[in-house]
Amino acid sequence: MAAGKGKVIKASYSKSFGNRVVIDHGNGYRTLYAHLKGFAKGIKQGSRVSQGQTIGYLGNTGLSTARHLHYEVHKNGRVINPLKMKQPSNIQLIGDDLFAFKAHITAVNKRYAATIVSPSDSTSSIVTVIAE
Repeated sequence: MAAGKGKVIKASYSKSFGNRVVIDHGNGYRTLYAHLKGFAKGIKQGSRVSQGQTIGYLGNTGLSTARHLHYEVHKNGRVINPLKMKQPSNIQLIGDDLFAFKAHITAVNKRYAATIVSPSDSTSSIVTVIAE
């Protein structure tokens, strides 16, 4: 699925990446999805996509050795770590929505804190994180 809205600039085969889709999201951001089995209906160069839209299917094409998705995020032509991206949001929560969001975060933090195993606990060294 597309990580964000944008314009498909490539939906084609390449020797190393196999079937791949490259989406331009604007402001210098692009995402790459590679080794796809095939493309979703209507996905071609010039197509507009929305966040969460299916763009292709998990595969094992190109120089892949097993079925998987190769995913990259580029900023101004350089690969960046998508887990460290700090994107500004156009959404500003206020009132009841802000209160509900903060309550949810507090509940998640409490569940997470309850799963941390102390290094002095000799009965277990596994840390479990519960996510919804």
